[in-house]
Amino acid sequence: MRRLFIALFVLAAALAATAHAQTLAPAKIAISSLVGDTLTVSVYRGATGTNLSNASNILKMPGPLLDIAVLKAAQEALGKAAPDATVFPLKVAVAGSNVDPAAVVADDKVVAGNVLVDALRQQGFTHLVTATKYRHTNVVRLADGGPSTGRGQLEGMGFYVDPSLRVQNTSTGERSEGIVAPYLYIQLRLVDLATMEVRTQTITANSVAAAAQNRTGMDAWGALTAEEKMKAAESLINANVAQAIPALFARK
Repeated sequence: MRRLFIALFVLAAALAATAHAQTLAPAKIAISSLVGDTLTVSVYRGATGTNLSNASNILKMPGPLLDIAVLKAAQEALGKAAPDATVFPLKVAVAGSNVDPAAVVADDKVVAGNVLVDALRQQGFTHLVTATKYRHTNVVRLADGGPSTGRGQLEGMGFYVDPSLRVQNTSTGERSEGIVAPYLYIQLRLVDLATMEVRTQTITANSVAAAAQNRTGMDAWGALTAEEKMKAAESLINANVAQAIPALFARK
């Protein structure tokens, strides 16, 4: 009887240890981003005096620099949110391809038979984090935190320009006309590849610069150089992705 009790105790302990090991098995997480293949310059329709002729200009990026920035920021944030996990940033996909991260989820559910999801499951991945473009009402605000100054809709990454908006620097009292606001409107999703549970975090963020003197006069678009525009976009990515990733892993 004692031998039977010991055997049962050992078996129970082994089963508990196995279950515990399975629970704590390190996650294998893939990250896919497609938000920075284009930048949209959205100009307030009622404004005049800008050297951009259309209300909306879509600029195709020559390379995946911005998506690489998203992948890097997400990888660093995942290293803190899930320190035991192994994280694999995926090659930036082509829009509309069968591995486009935008095709993974529809109506808050994983699309049945999705090529990317099936391939990752076969390779032993436990989770997939996607970064995709998000369309939402323009909520651009000035640096003083006042009410929204934006109009219309924004999506993905780009710059909102209002050449006619009059602003004042609260520190110096200097007045200027027009703003250019780099913005980031994206959704981050965490897909549990075992249960197909989907968690979503939405980012709608911007930074604002007032108009500046340049070759064409007071011009909001010229308030930032090309290098400054890219740095502003990367800063938005780094700050906001770092905040959103931990929320995906927070317990409900």
